[in-house]
Amino acid sequence: VKGHRPQLSAKIRLLETAAATIAFCKKLREAGCDCISVHCRRRTDKHDGPPDWKAGAQLVDALGGFPIILNGGICNVDDAEGIIERTKCHAVMVAQGYLQNHRMFVDKKYMCVDTLRNSPAHLAAEYLDYAERHPPPCYLYTQKHLRWIFRQVLQPEDDRKVDYTDWRPRLWGFLVRAYLRTVEQFRLVVA
Repeated sequence: VKGHRPQLSAKIRLLETAAATIAFCKKLREAGCDCISVHCRRRTDKHDGPPDWKAGAQLVDALGGFPIILNGGICNVDDAEGIIERTKCHAVMVAQGYLQNHRMFVDKKYMCVDTLRNSPAHLAAEYLDYAERHPPPCYLYTQKHLRWIFRQVLQPEDDRKVDYTDWRPRLWGFLVRAYLRTVEQFRLVVA
């Protein structure tokens, strides 16, 4: 549309200090960003360790009413609501938790971990139904999504001490290699 400026957003991780992150976000705002998503871990943390919600709250406070979306370690509705309440951020962004269980924001009464509907096998079958109706661009999307769904039950804690007489690490090894390429092949493994 002529004369309409597209929306601009940025996603960053925390810098070494909260003050450095605040200064950088102010520069992004001045450069024309409409909102900023902040992963509340530092680059050296990768995905390990607890997110620094205190730094996230300081950022939200320092930027006034500017839209800040916080990310990191959010695995369910309670986490999301708690972070919004605690930090006063405008929204949260989820990644790993949602990849592990795409029902994470369903009504809380259905979120009991030990129910069949939330078992990795059921979640994977449901995901494959969706992938069949809406095929991803490449089989790697399906492979990676299934790895997230099954990670907690199949991935060995220490790759150097794996008991290959157990079926779980063998199935994990099968899922992390590019042996499977179609939804039908993935279904045979998940079934």
